[in-house]
Amino acid sequence: MKRKNYFNFYNKIKKHFKGIYKACGNKFFYSCGSYLINGKSYKYDKEMLNKQLLLYNIVEKHKTVLEIGVYMGHSILIMLSSNPRLSIYGIDIDKKFALPSINYLKKNFPKSNLKFLEGDSIKILNKLKKKFDLFHIDGDHKTAKIYNEIVACAKLAKNKNMKILFDDADMMKSI
Repeated sequence: MKRKNYFNFYNKIKKHFKGIYKACGNKFFYSCGSYLINGKSYKYDKEMLNKQLLLYNIVEKHKTVLEIGVYMGHSILIMLSSNPRLSIYGIDIDKKFALPSINYLKKNFPKSNLKFLEGDSIKILNKLKKKFDLFHIDGDHKTAKIYNEIVACAKLAKNKNMKILFDDADMMKSI
């Protein structure tokens, strides 16, 4: 079953995974991983398949997502592969890879609504007025920052049953 899931999932994203890399000048930050790479090479990391499928399945029934930490847009690619009509606001402090990735995804998922917001997540979250039904937090990875992001996101939730997906569960233990 796992082998079948791997081939189905990878075949669905392969073209765009390569397209994002090309849009980023065939570069990435060495030692900075994502949902799709381990950070040592730009090669699909099937060891993360369970995490990838979790994100893929969670977004299927949502309409609006706020993501903190875009990097190369790999998690956004996973979300759009599941639900190509999503409205996603992505926040990142660095546009070097995030902006070309978002532009690539906008072009290749024309039914989506993608917005890139560059800057400090807390400052941006405190200025936003839009409401979201899912939050994906994968930015700073420091406990205090994550806590402040949760508080700011709570004000932007569409309802009281706020849904948050955290990339780094180990950092969440103290929160």
